[in-house]
Amino acid sequence: MHPVCVYLRVNDHLPCHFCIISDVIDHDVSLVHQIQKECIEHVKKKMQGLTKIVYFSDGCAAQYKNRKNFLNICHHTIDLNVAAEWVFLPLVMANLSDGIGGTIKRTATKASLQRPYEGQILASAHIFEFRRENIHGINFIFISEETMEPVRIAMNQCHQIAEKAISGIFTISFH
Repeated sequence: MHPVCVYLRVNDHLPCHFCIISDVIDHDVSLVHQIQKECIEHVKKKMQGLTKIVYFSDGCAAQYKNRKNFLNICHHTIDLNVAAEWVFLPLVMANLSDGIGGTIKRTATKASLQRPYEGQILASAHIFEFRRENIHGINFIFISEETMEPVRIAMNQCHQIAEKAISGIFTISFH
């Protein structure tokens, strides 16, 4: 589960919530790229003329703060047809997307525990189906492992030019 909150600079900055449900176990840069692609496609339908995206996230090295993701940001305009920048926040800052994920997990867990002997919510596909009738106001997207196979191949080819580590990216301090 990967929750995302998008603030559109339309109608007084109304948020647009997403939750990406996936059976993908490896939450790496390739999955983040696919999540970006899926969310951007949805946002572009709501907001014609989208020119720039500013990402805010923690500094998780596996997903965001690494040389491969920095390369993806450099290619963002070409790959996803919109300019972008990335802002890394300290882990201690509150994150609205955490609330989205927590609400979904709590709602699905409660429903699963209330079911007597069958129909428990045990897999990502079950959560994705459960949300259809029970969770509103959040845009759900399912990304399967099969979807990710060609994405990973393409991203691995692209990331081969990012062989060397970037020194100092983990030593940035916030005052």
